Amino acid sequence: MPSDKYIVRLSLFIAIAAWVGMSFADLAIGHNDPLGVGFRLDKQLPEMFLVLFTFSAYIFFRYQTASSERIQIQELLWRMFVTGLSATIIALVIFFFLETDIGKSWESNVLFDAFTGHVVLGLSLLFLISSFSVSKRLVLYQKSRTLLFIWRLFEYSLLVGLVMSVFLPFEMKGFQLVYLAYLLVLAVILSINMKWVAYLDSGQKWRSILLILLTIAYLVYFVRVNYFSHIESQVNLDVVEFPSLIATTFFIALYLVFSLLVTLFNLPTSSVFEQKLKEAINFSRLAERISGSTPEQIYEILLDSSASTVAASAAWLEIKIDNDDATYSTRHGISEDGVMELKEGFIDQQKVELICNRHLSKSLIPIKNTLKLGHYDYRSLMVCPILIKDKVVATMYLLKDVADGFNKEMEDIVMTFINQATVSLENFRLMSNALENERFREEIKIARRVQRSLLPQNDLGNEFFDLACFSKAADQVGGDYYDFHQLDDHRYAMIVADVSGKGTSAAFYMAQMKGVFHSLFNIGVQPVDYLDIANDALSRCLDKSTFITATLLLIDTKRRRVDYARAGHCPTLVYKKETQQAEYLEDRGIGLGLIRGKNQFRNFIDNNTFTYEQGDVLFLYTDGIVEAHNDARQEFGFDHLKRLVQSYAEYDVNKIQDVVIEGLYSFCDDHPPNDDYTTMVVKFK
Repeated sequence: MPSDKYIVRLSLFIAIAAWVGMSFADLAIGHNDPLGVGFRLDKQLPEMFLVLFTFSAYIFFRYQTASSERIQIQELLWRMFVTGLSATIIALVIFFFLETDIGKSWESNVLFDAFTGHVVLGLSLLFLISSFSVSKRLVLYQKSRTLLFIWRLFEYSLLVGLVMSVFLPFEMKGFQLVYLAYLLVLAVILSINMKWVAYLDSGQKWRSILLILLTIAYLVYFVRVNYFSHIESQVNLDVVEFPSLIATTFFIALYLVFSLLVTLFNLPTSSVFEQKLKEAINFSRLAERISGSTPEQIYEILLDSSASTVAASAAWLEIKIDNDDATYSTRHGISEDGVMELKEGFIDQQKVELICNRHLSKSLIPIKNTLKLGHYDYRSLMVCPILIKDKVVATMYLLKDVADGFNKEMEDIVMTFINQATVSLENFRLMSNALENERFREEIKIARRVQRSLLPQNDLGNEFFDLACFSKAADQVGGDYYDFHQLDDHRYAMIVADVSGKGTSAAFYMAQMKGVFHSLFNIGVQPVDYLDIANDALSRCLDKSTFITATLLLIDTKRRRVDYARAGHCPTLVYKKETQQAEYLEDRGIGLGLIRGKNQFRNFIDNNTFTYEQGDVLFLYTDGIVEAHNDARQEFGFDHLKRLVQSYAEYDVNKIQDVVIEGLYSFCDDHPPNDDYTTMVVKFK
């Protein structure tokens, strides 16, 4: 696709060539009949050159104007004016020259007479086409699909009319007359679209009026020359024979006149538009100034901006202090004594309910009040409550020294300022909360690091068994706990525990569980005795609604035996290589902290024993594994876990652990479980 600048250059070249061809063809055919094929065919040649010239000039101006998409309205009108001025000056110079003695002596020269006539004709067409291109941009200033369709229909109809005029002579009757009427109707429809006028200020409107008047004068001059007093020269072409040129001239003239009238009628509204623009600028400045300000600064900026915009004689703003009835105020053009005088002597007597109510419903109570005052200095008052979440946090008072000094527009702009201020106040609150939350997150990070340090940092592996552990908290910190400790050369203690609930409180109790575990593992007692002592110790510090489930194992590698006790925890999963089957050890037990009477806990828990062989696997876990659910609210379950461990028991402990975790996430549709989850995998050698 060629770029716009190449199209502009090519169309300009073709237009110049077409004008030259039109001039020579018109002169040659009109006098010598060099083709010798009859008048009708001969007359069509210069007309075809005229159509080509008009079309090329239109393409030139169209792409030249379209190349500046962000061009201003004043610049468009200036382009139309400059084109008309240039064409008029050249035409007047030619006619003034013809009135001189030298011009009169050359006037009898056929070539010179034809040249001057075609120059004026070309200038007229260029001015007409330039004005048409500018008018297009103005008509389509705020285009719609319908308007764009009508304009394209008008353009294509003009082009068809130009071509048609070459072959069908225009005689002001029949089909040609109907087609002209059709073009004039489209021109009238398009001439009423001038939304651009509303966007001019008073100064721009006056300049536009001047430019439009001068352009109309140029148009009248060229209409008089080309339509009413056709050039008495060797030019045989007559623009009156082209309905499209007549319709284009009519459209431009009508659009210029309508633009002039609409601009004149809109002059009184310019001050209103400029006031709205000033309000918008003040609003923008308000938004810029209050950005990053404290609430006290926001209130001061709001009061100053509102008082300035509505030209208030005085103003003050009362701000409530948190949930207290006390207030403090900031003032503009009035003393504290003056405020008290107005409130006690005038405002309170009119029962301004918005001042008294702390909680408001926008649907029940109006957002603003405008009052009349009998004060000798102030005659009108506007009261504007400032609400955040339907609660009055401040009240602004604006005063004027004239009665009925506040209109609806003033109230609206002040409320716009207030809305912007409330957004900034709310943002300031949210930012403060965000900073507080950031400090909280930093503290949580520290707590998470501390909690991670409470868990074993390295997996325990030796010549007797392999061990792999994994733990993940649902929140930043959690209540799952696992640990292991070597008691002597052939005995090892392991524990998995789960604090009820999750979060920071569960993490706190998990730390207490670790302290109990490390303080008791060297006393040489059986698992049930250990859990009984742990229950007694934890019952003294656990909240009454909190308990801890746990499974404790003592592995004796010399006797290849495991002693264990279950305090209400998930049953341990044991895989026997000999049978290649996995089973749950569902033994009696109750959570730590649920039975708080001394020596009563032992009645609800048993000590259990089993032996193991090489290749056997122990899988310990918390309920976050089996209770995890997918989007269909189906639980992962004990059977699913059993099948996974049983299927991959021949692999090493890390592989078994990875398979279970991956299977868990796949089952949960790649969403993490909503509870803490922990695994301990032991494989005996």
